[in-house]
Amino acid sequence: MRTIGALIESLKKSGKTVITITHDMQFVVNNFDRVVVMANRRLVADDDKRSIFWNQPVLDEANLKQPYLSELARDLDLDNEVLDLPEFVEAFSAIRTRH
Repeated sequence: MRTIGALIESLKKSGKTVITITHDMQFVVNNFDRVVVMANRRLVADDDKRSIFWNQPVLDEANLKQPYLSELARDLDLDNEVLDLPEFVEAFSAIRTRH
């Protein structure tokens, strides 16, 4: 996936639009800002990745799961809408310093 991610980044830097169809939500978080969610041959949502992955009704309707770090942050009741490892570490550190 790193090779594909590098290719996507290169294409984006050269001004190309990249459209990918995948069920790998962490890959989406790592490589895209805008997310279009479809289910049952219709558009469910079109928004930035944070808005999509922290909108449980949208995820439920499309039968998608949050990226694993987002799910873990939610399960731990972290205050932030975490999408990646640096955000998770920051949110987790914040609750540790409060206690």
